[in-house]
Amino acid sequence: MLYVTRDGQQAAVREWDATRQDEGWTPESAFASVIAKSPNACDDVDVDHHEYYRSLVEERYDVE
Repeated sequence: MLYVTRDGQQAAVREWDATRQDEGWTPESAFASVIAKSPNACDDVDVDHHEYYRSLVEERYDVE
């Protein structure tokens, strides 16, 4: 899972186990779609990707 800050400038990756089913993938019960992390615990996103990451967050969570 790639977690991205709303501004698209920082990101963190966390691996989750999932089970493949007819409808698609089902993550383990502890899966978190939103997490809280210190900015120091995240990686900086290359400036060329800020806009792309930001647009993904806005589209997925309907934020503007």
